[in-house]
Amino acid sequence: MTTVGYGDGFPNTYHGRGLIIIACVIGMMVVSLMVVTLTIHSEFSAAENKAFCVLRRMNARETAKISAKQVIK
Repeated sequence: MTTVGYGDGFPNTYHGRGLIIIACVIGMMVVSLMVVTLTIHSEFSAAENKAFCVLRRMNARETAKISAKQVIK
């Protein structure tokens, strides 16, 4: 994430290297903030979680019915 490719271009001075280190740290912060934001927005709300649990239970019942039918056959 913080590399500059194959080393074709790199800073030679201490000021340039310091600037690159700061840019790398800021870049990693921005990427981590984006990951956290996407994670927060992709989580279920309380109502969505409740609906998901209901649907999962309904699916489990249907699967159990199908399995029971096959066992009876």
